[in-house]
Amino acid sequence: MKRIAMFSGGKDSTAMILNCIIRDEHIDEIVFVDTTKEFPEIYEHIDVFEEYIGRDITRLSFDFDYWFGEHIKTKGKNKGKVGYGWPDMGARWCTAHKTAESNRYLRKYGKGNVTELHGIAFDEIHRTTKNNDKRIIRYPLVEQRIIEKEALRICYMHGFNWNGLYDKMSRVSCYCCPMSRVGEFKVIYTEYPELWKKMEDMDKKSFRSFTSKHELAYYSNRFKKENVL
Repeated sequence: MKRIAMFSGGKDSTAMILNCIIRDEHIDEIVFVDTTKEFPEIYEHIDVFEEYIGRDITRLSFDFDYWFGEHIKTKGKNKGKVGYGWPDMGARWCTAHKTAESNRYLRKYGKGNVTELHGIAFDEIHRTTKNNDKRIIRYPLVEQRIIEKEALRICYMHGFNWNGLYDKMSRVSCYCCPMSRVGEFKVIYTEYPELWKKMEDMDKKSFRSFTSKHELAYYSNRFKKENVL
């Protein structure tokens, strides 16, 4: 049975792998699925972490931009429409593609021959109850009752701080995630103007508004009026 750690580059999956190493729990492979929309600090962290643990990280990816604004639907009520646009709680296509990419890769080991290790903290235990399509998944942080705050402390203790990213953001995911909080949008607008510009370019290709309440332009105008620059 292969033990494969699924690595997002964030605090929880980092703490999970560090704890496995400390506890001398064997990991056959570490897999990172790149959405191509991660914060620069995440990519930097992955390179540094790879060197720190002294082993290679398998890097997969999928074409986010294609699915976002170029793919032509061929079935269903949206047949002929272009792109999936901004994801929302009812259509998290990006998460589905990320899972599909990892599943395609893991199939090479054969059905039932892989135990996936997922970095979900104990205070997000509700995320472990979802249908896993008969995959074998373990959640080491949940098993050890390690909450998010403790996971971040473990990372800091080992010298990983993502150049202060977790001091700015209450939740770190893809920089363009519409399900982030307004305060996190504001951080991107003020401190990552090049990423905000990319989001504005993406917005032109989306048939769906940025959030369920507002267009992306609403947030641009709001932050500008607040004189945050």
